[in-house]
Amino acid sequence: MLKVSVITPVYNGEKTIARCVDSILAQTLTETEIIVVNDGSTDKTAEILSGYKNIRVINQENAGQGFARNRGIDAARGEYIAFVDADDTIEPNMLAAMYAAAKESGAEITQCAINDIRGESVSVRPKTARENVSAANTGEYIFKYIRGLTHTYEVCNKLFLTSFVKENNLRFYDTKIYHCEDLIFNFDAVSHLKTIAFLPQAMYNYYISDAGHNRRDKKKKITGLIKAFEEVTAHQSDIGAKKAAECIAAVIILSECSGGDSGFSREILCTKEVKRYMKTSMTYKSGIKHSALMAAMLYMPDKIRIKILNTHFCYD
Repeated sequence: MLKVSVITPVYNGEKTIARCVDSILAQTLTETEIIVVNDGSTDKTAEILSGYKNIRVINQENAGQGFARNRGIDAARGEYIAFVDADDTIEPNMLAAMYAAAKESGAEITQCAINDIRGESVSVRPKTARENVSAANTGEYIFKYIRGLTHTYEVCNKLFLTSFVKENNLRFYDTKIYHCEDLIFNFDAVSHLKTIAFLPQAMYNYYISDAGHNRRDKKKKITGLIKAFEEVTAHQSDIGAKKAAECIAAVIILSECSGGDSGFSREILCTKEVKRYMKTSMTYKSGIKHSALMAAMLYMPDKIRIKILNTHFCYD
C-alpha cells in the first residue's frame, strides 16, 4: 500500500509549480504518490506538468482550490494524505518524519511547523514541543490549541490518516463563496479527532506574496470569513466547541476588518453574526482585559469602536 498521497491543486501556477513538484519528488520517504489537480489553468501549467512522468495529473474545469483538493482526496490511494500548495515547497524529510510520528503515535492528524518566507525574511510558527495530544474534549481542545494558534489553520503542514478523512466525509468548501476553507476543514476534522501529534520541526515552506488587496477584495474576504464561521459554528454539536469557535471568529474577523474605512468597518460590526461572536468572546473563558475590549467594541459609539478596532486588531 502507498504510504502517502500528496495532493497539489494548481491554477495558473506556471511560475512556481515546477519548484513545488520538484520538492515533493525529492522526499526521502518512498512509496508515495503525487496527485496534481490542474484546476482549469490557462497558462503553461499543463505544459510544465506534462514533462513529469512520475506524477498523476487530473485536469478539470476551474472550480476553485477547495473542489480541486476534494478531487485529489477522491483519487488518493495512500494510507495518509498530505496537501502541498502549488506556490510552496516542502523539506526533503518532511513526509518521512511525519509518517514515522503518525505511525508511532496512532494519531489521525500529524502537524509540523511552518517556515513563513517573505523575501529574505523567514519566521517559524507555531513554537511547539514534540507531543501527542488528546482531542477527546473538542471544546477544550479548540479553545486551547486552535485559539492558542498551536493547531494552525492551514492543512498544508499536516498529515491526515486517509481513512479518517474519508470515513468522516471531510471535504473542502467552495472557495468562491467561503474564505479560509482550510479553517473549516480543520474544525470539521477536530470534531472527529481523537489524537494529534505535534512536531516542532519547520518542514513546510510557505511563501508569502507582498501583493496587496484592494477594498473590494477585502470586503469579499471578510464576507467569506463570516460565511465560513457560520458553517463552523453550525457544525459544532458540543456547546463548548461552539463557544470556542465563536471566540476565534471574533478575533479573526475583527482583525481582518481593521485598517479599512469607517463605513465598511461599521457595516461588518453591525451584522448579527459578528455581534454574537463578540458577545461569546466577551464572556466565555475570557480575561478581564479581553472582555473589556469586546464590551467596548459592542457598546461604544461608532467613532470610538472604529478607533479601538484599528488600534487593537490591526496586524498589517
